[in-house]
Amino acid sequence: KVLAVDVSIWLHQLMKGYQNPSGSSVSNTYLLGLFTRVCKLLFTKVKPVFVFDGGVPQLKKKTIAARQQQKDKAAQASEKLREQLLKNLLKQKAVSQVLEEIRGQSSPKKKAPDMFELPPLPEVEDSASDVEEMSTSSSEEDVKPVKMKFKDLHTVDVNSEDFKSLPADMRHDILTELKETRKQNSWGRIHEMPEE
Repeated sequence: KVLAVDVSIWLHQLMKGYQNPSGSSVSNTYLLGLFTRVCKLLFTKVKPVFVFDGGVPQLKKKTIAARQQQKDKAAQASEKLREQLLKNLLKQKAVSQVLEEIRGQSSPKKKAPDMFELPPLPEVEDSASDVEEMSTSSSEEDVKPVKMKFKDLHTVDVNSEDFKSLPADMRHDILTELKETRKQNSWGRIHEMPEE
């Protein structure tokens, strides 16, 4: 296969396309690009024929210059617009600050009632703390007989009539305590296990 290549198009693409990671152009981009593209063509068994049709035509030069002027004008217009927006923002901020100062001097700010603000709680005597003390003391009294009766939880027979006659919450507490102590014991025996 034979392929005719317009090198000027390649060169233009290479000058615009090859950049280093920081964004600036790499030196000898046209050599690098031409080399890689020719290698790709040769690898695919295509013989390139390079066509040099002389210098750049005047029409092409004018078109490129006109495009560059349009880009420059657009950049200048966007810069002016950005500056104008910034000035307007600063003016608005300054005017709002002056208005706030004038309002603050003319009349003290009245706080608007907050619709989510709750009314203050009525003062209650220490009855809540008394109830708390009573509940903690009663729970301690309930647990003490169990601990006194079952000093060693491992001796508790969960199938006995005495155990079944206990209230459900007490049985639950004893069973969970028994489960926890068994877990602790098994973790404690890990270091005693034989090593290979």
